[in-house]
Amino acid sequence: MSLEIPVPAHVLQEAHETIEHLARRHDVSPKDLVAAMQSPNETFLTVSMIAEILAVNRRTVGRYREENLLDAIDINPSNSGRAQWRFPKSSLEAFLDRMRNRRDRPKAPVYTPVILERQRKAREKSSRRRKRSKHSHLV
Repeated sequence: MSLEIPVPAHVLQEAHETIEHLARRHDVSPKDLVAAMQSPNETFLTVSMIAEILAVNRRTVGRYREENLLDAIDINPSNSGRAQWRFPKSSLEAFLDRMRNRRDRPKAPVYTPVILERQRKAREKSSRRRKRSKHSHLV
């Protein structure tokens, strides 16, 4: 036997408006959003939790969200307050899979002849300085 607590009409209206707002903002249907929220298997993580798992700074997690590398939902959609992001665990798992399987990793920098020449000259200068300083006490 479950006890049903009546929900005031204004609370239901506000919840409905919030769901519609979030659905428009994230370009999903309200029905899909509600289904995702009711999914018993979906776990949502905070920015701090993601940062700890990835061993990165919280700002890095925010940058991943801004670059759409991680999906997130702002659970505080009002313009007056600070955003409170929640990340589906499935989004983190997909992110980790993409990072493991990346084929377009940046390659080692290409050293042009100009760069190689500058590095050679810098090494020569430093070795001349070391040679001079070794025997400076004899002068």
